[in-house]
This record gives sequence, C-alpha cells and structure tokens, in this order.
Amino acid sequence: MNNVQTADWVQGYTRNGELVHGFVEAIDIENGTIQIHVVASDNEEAVGTGVELKLRRVKGLPESEIEGQDSLASLIDLALATRDKEWFDQLTARLNVIRSRNSQRGQALGQENAAGPNKPGLYGLR
Repeated sequence: MNNVQTADWVQGYTRNGELVHGFVEAIDIENGTIQIHVVASDNEEAVGTGVELKLRRVKGLPESEIEGQDSLASLIDLALATRDKEWFDQLTARLNVIRSRNSQRGQALGQENAAGPNKPGLYGLR
C-alpha cells in the first residue's frame, strides 16, 4: 500500500495514461483511490483541476527544501488559490525567515565592505 497522506506531493498516471503532478486532497482507502489537485501535467487542460487516480498508479515525491524566495512566493500563491490557511501561514513564516537572514547578511556585508582593505582611498591608494 502507498504511504501517501493528505497534502503530500505526488505524481501518477490517469487511466488515459496522462502524467499528472500535484498534491493530495483526499484518499479513499476502501476504493483504493486518491484525489489530487493537478499543478502540472502533459495534458494542459488537467492543470488546476482535481483528478481521481488509483493508489497503485501514484507515487509520493520526496520533500525538497525550498529556499528560494521566488519558489516560496509561487507556493504562497498556490496556498491562497486553494484557500489552505495553515500552509499559507507556514510558507509566509518561512519566507520571512529567509528575508530576515538575507537582510542580516546584507548588513554584515555592507559593514565589512565599508571597512575592508580593498576600498579605494585606504592605505594611501587613490
């Protein structure tokens, strides 16, 4: 049996053989089916819709650490579109941490560069 849970990222094939990639919205263990929200597919008409697949035709995707602000912003848009407040809150908190880290790094670099030995005008160089 597949070890996927609600909100996991998965990919699988529809009964028509279309490859779909999305996140789990519901699982029906009794019928052996899974409902996913499609975010990518080789059938562009499926994107943004929900599809039901057989559990045996679905595989869970590994979680990846999303560090880029652009990636997080895209996922935040997706959380808004799906009205998933909990996920939205998690993503925005993560984005705020990254922005804070980047801001602190920028401030540290600015101080380092201001006092650095390669700055024109220091040590009698012009």
